[in-house]
Amino acid sequence: MRSIDWRKVVVKGSVAGVISGWLAMALNQITGAFPFESSMVHNLATFAVGGAVFGIAIGGFMAVAREQLPFKTSLPKAIMISTGFWLILRIGGQLMSIESPGRFHPDWGQSLQGLVIAVIFGTVLGTLWGNERENGI
Repeated sequence: MRSIDWRKVVVKGSVAGVISGWLAMALNQITGAFPFESSMVHNLATFAVGGAVFGIAIGGFMAVAREQLPFKTSLPKAIMISTGFWLILRIGGQLMSIESPGRFHPDWGQSLQGLVIAVIFGTVLGTLWGNERENGI
């Protein structure tokens, strides 16, 4: 088993998360899937921080599971992990909706947007992570 480069996890995961968070804002502006509740400056900071946290988490999964995943390069691995994580969160949201439908209710537009953002995030992370065969990682 190879050692985990935690610096790579934090740096590349957070950069991918910030880029994806801002792309999510842009996608929301185009689709109007959900209204923003704060100013643009506040949202830039919020989506950057949230994206970075999400990116570090997914980067950690990427580093830990990279040898067990069925693909040879980082791009499909990152997309698989990020969409898998989205799916787990989506299933959790659906379970909360069943438990308390008045409080939690599925918004399919946001769900679809979340899936698209997960794929975008995985693409950004996989591209930043690089080809494992070429880099010897």
